[in-house]
Amino acid sequence: VIIKEVAKKEEKGPVFATKNSKVFHKKECITLKGKSNKMSYSNEDLAKKKGLKYCKVCFSEKKQK
Repeated sequence: VIIKEVAKKEEKGPVFATKNSKVFHKKECITLKGKSNKMSYSNEDLAKKKGLKYCKVCFSEKKQK
């Protein structure tokens, strides 16, 4: 008998950063208001692969690594 474990993947929407930023944000993050040169990433995983970290304001529930 082969048992397959299927990980439930959380649906993640786009995240945003500014051109020279080292963190990424949710669309509604207050720290992005009024910023120019915003960039978007299709999901959190892609932003993390680019070396960005979670914003401490809008991702306060995530552990900072």
